Amino acid sequence: MNNLLITKENKKTKRFILVFLLFTIYFFNGSLILAQNERISVNVKNESVEVVLKKITKQTGVNFFYDQKKISQSSRVNLNVSNQTIETVLKSLSIQTGLYFNRNKNTINVGFDTKEKGLKILKGKVVDQNGEAVIGASIQVKGTTAGVITDINGNYELTNVPINAQIAISYIGYQTIILNANSKKLALVTLREDTELLDEVVVVAYGTATKRSKSSVSLCMTTRTCGLIVTS
Repeated sequence: MNNLLITKENKKTKRFILVFLLFTIYFFNGSLILAQNERISVNVKNESVEVVLKKITKQTGVNFFYDQKKISQSSRVNLNVSNQTIETVLKSLSIQTGLYFNRNKNTINVGFDTKEKGLKILKGKVVDQNGEAVIGASIQVKGTTAGVITDINGNYELTNVPINAQIAISYIGYQTIILNANSKKLALVTLREDTELLDEVVVVAYGTATKRSKSSVSLCMTTRTCGLIVTS
């Protein structure tokens, strides 16, 4: 009698294991087929990452989890893809923004990983030829919209910068400087006056003006004293 009960229990256990295995195989194959059929078409210009992720979710059903505040600080993106895999699209987003995407079945976690993805934080100061702080100088990752301006002391901090990026430092009336993101010169950047640009500066007095030459400034006023020349 006892042997009969043991035999029945063994049969139930075997059936349970068989059903479990069949379910696992079915679920795995279904997920694999879904991944193979995930094709995306996106055409956006200067769009936020969040909007692009919502478009991907609408087309594939994949859910993204992210910190909205951090995502809003990432670079805006340009995409023009047709019938591409989700992996291809996410790789393009990663290159443009420095974001990483970690997928687990039907969910994708989004975030920044400065160590693993080769990103860095740049800190420095911008001064003029006299060593004075330049306030409001532009520090921008070349080819992107990511950038900051210097504060009242000429200091800046730019985060999530790809290590192979180029950094453009510029200010009105000064020559633009391009440096690699790994350059030590970014710690203290000295801007020099753009003499060619200054030679094109228009000096205005009472509504009329002329170009400034290298040796003189011509001031033309609407009164009868028009034509006064100030030479150096």
